[in-house]
Amino acid sequence: MDDSGGWDNVGPGDGTDFGEDRVQDGELGDADEENDDTESDLDFGPEDLPSEAEQDDLVIDHYAHAACVFGPGQHLFEDKSTDSEARRVNPFYPFASYGEWELADWLERAQIPMTKIDSFFKLHLIRKTNLSFSNARKFRKMVESLPGRPGWRSDEVVVEGGTTKKPLMFRYRDGLECFKYLFANPLFKIHSDYHPRKLWTDERRNPESRVYDEIMTGDLAWDIQEEIPVGETLGLVILGSDKTHLTNHQGDKAAHCVYMTIGNIKKDIRSKASSRAWLLVAQIPVAKFQGSKEEAYVLTRRLYHLCMDMVTKTLKQCSHNPEVMTDAHGFHRLTRTILAAFIADLPEQHVIACVPQNCSPSSMATLKHFGDAKAHPLRLGSATLKRIGAVIKEHHPYLKLLTFRTKCREMGLNGVIKPFWRDWRFADPCQFLTPDALHQWHKFFMDHVADWAITLLGAEEFDKRLSVLQPRTGFRHFLEGISQFSQHSGREQRDLQRVFIAVIAGHPSITAPIMRAFRAVLDFIYIAQYESHSAETLGYLERALAAFHANKQALVRAGVRFHYKIPKLELMQHVARLTRILGVPIQFSSDITERLHITCAKIPYAKGTNKKDYVKQMVRFLEREEKLDHFKSMLEYVGALGDYSLGDDVTVVGHLSGFDRTEGKLRRVRVARVGSDYTTRPVRDIFSSPSTPGNDTTAFHLVNRTTFSKYTIETLSELYRIPDLRAAIGDYFSGQTIEARNGRRISPPNCDLPFDRLNVWDHCRIQLRAIHDESIIKPPTTIQARPPSTERQYGWCNFVLVPQRRDAPVSHVVAQVRMIFCPVLQRSGIVPEPLVYVQYLKPAPLSTGNDGYGSRTHITEDNIEMYKVVYSMRSNGECLGEVIPLNHIWRAVELIPVFGKKCPSSWTFNDSVELAAQLYVNCFAEKQDYQCIY
Repeated sequence: MDDSGGWDNVGPGDGTDFGEDRVQDGELGDADEENDDTESDLDFGPEDLPSEAEQDDLVIDHYAHAACVFGPGQHLFEDKSTDSEARRVNPFYPFASYGEWELADWLERAQIPMTKIDSFFKLHLIRKTNLSFSNARKFRKMVESLPGRPGWRSDEVVVEGGTTKKPLMFRYRDGLECFKYLFANPLFKIHSDYHPRKLWTDERRNPESRVYDEIMTGDLAWDIQEEIPVGETLGLVILGSDKTHLTNHQGDKAAHCVYMTIGNIKKDIRSKASSRAWLLVAQIPVAKFQGSKEEAYVLTRRLYHLCMDMVTKTLKQCSHNPEVMTDAHGFHRLTRTILAAFIADLPEQHVIACVPQNCSPSSMATLKHFGDAKAHPLRLGSATLKRIGAVIKEHHPYLKLLTFRTKCREMGLNGVIKPFWRDWRFADPCQFLTPDALHQWHKFFMDHVADWAITLLGAEEFDKRLSVLQPRTGFRHFLEGISQFSQHSGREQRDLQRVFIAVIAGHPSITAPIMRAFRAVLDFIYIAQYESHSAETLGYLERALAAFHANKQALVRAGVRFHYKIPKLELMQHVARLTRILGVPIQFSSDITERLHITCAKIPYAKGTNKKDYVKQMVRFLEREEKLDHFKSMLEYVGALGDYSLGDDVTVVGHLSGFDRTEGKLRRVRVARVGSDYTTRPVRDIFSSPSTPGNDTTAFHLVNRTTFSKYTIETLSELYRIPDLRAAIGDYFSGQTIEARNGRRISPPNCDLPFDRLNVWDHCRIQLRAIHDESIIKPPTTIQARPPSTERQYGWCNFVLVPQRRDAPVSHVVAQVRMIFCPVLQRSGIVPEPLVYVQYLKPAPLSTGNDGYGSRTHITEDNIEMYKVVYSMRSNGECLGEVIPLNHIWRAVELIPVFGKKCPSSWTFNDSVELAAQLYVNCFAEKQDYQCIY
């Protein structure tokens, strides 16, 4: 087949009418039926249809007659080996039984030394079991005989013009074989994505209603599909590479890993550690070239592209000449492999784009332009290749390396002469180099924005404010501040972002323009991480970046910054553009490769090598682990181990940093391990088995064991320092709402109740559904309601949002949960519902205004854009407290004291929210809060 024509079975002359390029929602099946009576093998599988969520909420235009299927093929787990007959009788072959396989799997994953394994097999009890393997050597041989992932290759590579003390051995896998392995994996079949499509929020398809989500919803997939023959399937290759140190504080051993996944697997599954949707495809040699530092600079970069050329050779060939391959459903598809995305940090992006550090890898901007408020023209791959060709014509690329390097620097090049992407059809660095949340946005915040704030406030004041914030379970508490940290993890960077704006607010050095600049950066980071984008939200993103540029000179005037020649700042100009091309950028965060470094490099080095010639040993170790994983997946697929489900596991991002890609900040609640000791744990689904009835959006869970069991109301009133507890319970059971009572307490302090004892819990867990997709559940979060004690004078009581009272100027009001309890009814047969005693907060003075419709509403504080609240007080000076059902809670929220000019020295994290005159409702506490509280 050639790029301009069709193939023998399909074309204008075979009776098949391909119609318009756009297929509206619901038309795909009709097109299939119309072609049932043709002789063409062209077909459309039901797997190509959108998800129910997409069908219900969005208007979808599929690209017509893309991703056709051509009959059945052999799926990945269909045994084609010489052992297939034996496995039909015994699926655990070469192991004799389930128990023997389970033992072998455990022994290999436990990383027990071979000598210890031999000793184990010599035990009298073990010898009596008549295992198929009687010593460590036979056991290891049996494990290595298992089917697995694509095999490894080893070749010596030579970089012309460079010399090293030892030969450079390059270990890698064939890129196309790895693609086919992932593409045909039946475990991903309900999570596969083959059809380019455009999503809209209205049937008029106004450009402002366009929605971007998966890669297939971006412009790249649609535009390429227009340029290739009808019926082809786009194979979306996603690569990632990074260098990581293998030793801590000693030695210089490192690994330069290249990873691969495919965009045909849905992004939520790709990011799950347990789904095994990524493969290590290469270990680029970490070379020490002889000669000058400048020469080594050029040679190292040429080595990178030489190795990447070898890994991707067959993938590039398939981009020109598509191949028939089996998909996850077991169907044949004519597939063309394109480089959709490359995940890399900024230094790696410079290497890939063949530019030096003072140039942008995505645009023609250079160092002096990095702080500009406008985007510069794109750095097209074709233009880079022309520049390389021009330099080669004038200077020999090998004989006079330093001269060549000097000329390349003048032309904005780094000395690479054969970029690996040069002959990959449709590949262009300005399109496939993706935004990186971890190294670009979060590191920009930590290295610059946080540093500027610390300079303005002073380290002591900044740390003091951080240290007095009320702790929340699952959130990092900076008890000692952060200014003295020499290094910061991605988790710490994100946790500081949550509280940053409220912490610095009020200090005299934080002027209005500086606050607007800081707030704009946080807005950009949070909006960029949306799980789904629209033209409208991308407009918010671009306006946030523009707001920073409009106010950034205030930092210069304050003396904390003298220029904005910051490479990461320039890359922010491309986030909206790349979202339109590739879908939401959060799916490309290098958190993924950082997590892969642990399982594919650090653990194999630490537990699978003797630290000499370690790359070879690491590969063998990893190969055995992969064979066990593959074999286990085969057993699960055929039902030998029960039903298989990818589940709702922790995302890679969440595991590394406690920062969920769709929610942002909650540390994952881990309830049970899955897989090995190094895999993540699943999110508990409280909705499926709540301990107490919830509502459509929120589930609740109380542990079986109470903190205080069958205590009298009077005892608990004194313990929790809630003098009106009995009266509040009486008012609740009176049936009169707080509005009907006008906020007054109508029950006397000694009112009669049908019970006198309560069961009390000091915390509960609540779970929410994702805003962008209600079928996705978020990790549970904990609400504390602990009584006062000697350590905590006011107790430890978190804040929540509950439905508004009729007199409230907002849809929900903030309340502090003081007590979680349930009445103890004697032999009534009635199961009482859990209740909470809450104390309400209200809008702070001067923080309400007219909503434009004649009603009063709560308004945010200028520049900070957060709501301020104060405790609601009764006429007798007590806080306005009420009893409400537990399931009236909508969500947990974080409140941060309004510090003013200086944080009081007497405040601690135990009492700051109790002593502060006013409190901010922190909209940055969680990503869902950011989208809900505005």
